[in-house]
Amino acid sequence: MKRYSLFLLPLFAIWFSCGTNTTESEAETPETAVETTPEPKTNEPGEGAPKDYPPEGTDYEFKGMYSFEGVLNGNIPVHLWYYVKDNIAKGEITYKKVGEPIRLYGQFEYGYLRLKEFGKDGNVTGIISCFDPTDMKWFSPVTRVNYDFDVKPTEMKPKAPQMEATGDIVGTYAYQNGEEGHTGTLIVHSVKDKKIKYDLFCLTQAPARNMATVEEAEDDLLDGNRILIDWKGEEEFEDCSFEILFKDGFAAIRYIDERRECMFGHNAHVDGVFAKIK
Repeated sequence: MKRYSLFLLPLFAIWFSCGTNTTESEAETPETAVETTPEPKTNEPGEGAPKDYPPEGTDYEFKGMYSFEGVLNGNIPVHLWYYVKDNIAKGEITYKKVGEPIRLYGQFEYGYLRLKEFGKDGNVTGIISCFDPTDMKWFSPVTRVNYDFDVKPTEMKPKAPQMEATGDIVGTYAYQNGEEGHTGTLIVHSVKDKKIKYDLFCLTQAPARNMATVEEAEDDLLDGNRILIDWKGEEEFEDCSFEILFKDGFAAIRYIDERRECMFGHNAHVDGVFAKIK
């Protein structure tokens, strides 16, 4: 298995990014849900946790089904639901003036539950940070603005969705947080005799575009849906362990003991949720 950490030139940033640009058909964002919106707040919280949340995170234990009705930014009617199992989430959000549900995938990270709205090609149109079930903030990785939710739980809740991967996990998984945000691509080439071959490429946000990669890798596939990577640090790198979990329609990568600063350097990391796009 190979690993690298380096500063990227623009050409490499284009090559290793998801290669997914938002199209008109996928512009399913709150900006299109209403004709006009109030002046947004400043471009916080960025791609991390909201800055007005406590830095130590939340003690709330997200578990099971959550369903809400209300408004975003004071005037955008929404309905959203998500199901959480083992700190990984799956759900949908519907902007009522648009009508079509947008898939949500997420996991507990940065001390909060973070959900991402995924378009068909892995474009992330919104990031929802949850401190508790009703304290949620929405952030656009495209326009860099954030809105508050004002929602209440619904009495009727959908059935729990399928979480575990049931079909072939071979394929391409990706996310792209806007043209200048973090991007990642996970390509599973084959699964045979409980061995999985894959490549993983992730980029930090502009302008640095530093890279974290796992190239030409072959590892044991555990339980039919999980890879555990345990590397010993060399030279300036610390020991590093992370796992890749294959779910129904997406993959989640998370560090063991939340040690995000190991291995790659230059703030590059591989954790996050990746939607299966082909």
